[in-house]
Amino acid sequence: MLPDSSYVRKIILGSIPLMMVLTFMLFEAIERSKLPPYQTVEAGQVEVSYAIDLKHCIFLYLWVAFLCSVLIVYCLHTMPRKRALIRKYLEEGVSTLGDVFYPEDQTCYGLNAQYGTVTYGHPNSELDHAYIRRSVRLFQNFSREWVPILLLPSRPFSGHAKADLEMAYLSAERQKSALSFLAMYSSVWLTGNLGAAIYVLRVVRSNKYEDEFPRGWMWLGICVAAMP
Repeated sequence: MLPDSSYVRKIILGSIPLMMVLTFMLFEAIERSKLPPYQTVEAGQVEVSYAIDLKHCIFLYLWVAFLCSVLIVYCLHTMPRKRALIRKYLEEGVSTLGDVFYPEDQTCYGLNAQYGTVTYGHPNSELDHAYIRRSVRLFQNFSREWVPILLLPSRPFSGHAKADLEMAYLSAERQKSALSFLAMYSSVWLTGNLGAAIYVLRVVRSNKYEDEFPRGWMWLGICVAAMP
């Protein structure tokens, strides 16, 4: 299933400004590569100045590549595990009854926060008044009483409202195609930025600009090793 065209358009248009900056840096490195090594400025000549140092180009390429790797892991690993957990709730969860409380005046940076509390009886307790109260993510932002609560087997403190879990699962299923596209798009960015960083490092070495970034290859290795 292909993602919604409006979502694809937003992702591509939103990345254009950063792409323009990275492209400008790449052209800057290409212009630097055309200069002969150890170019000297003779008397009476004006030294050519550049808009940005090569080390700043390399740092930005590496940072973007690292963030893209994190985004890829989120799309291809974290979200599928989240869907699998919600499916386990719905298929294997133990049902009980409880209350859901949503504080109406709860805000977060001017937006309605989507968290509340669920209260239900302890399923393994022999006491009549042993209750569990925990904070959970809500998809229905209103309080409810005596509604189904699902718990994972042998995990009495894992209660979630069944209605919210069903809505979370539907939302996650709708996002599958969008996340797949985002992971593919991030992979293209990851490859491009690593390639650009390697190219700029080769310019630094071939044109003897090591004084600008003496440990460039070391930082490239650190970035690749730190990628999830």
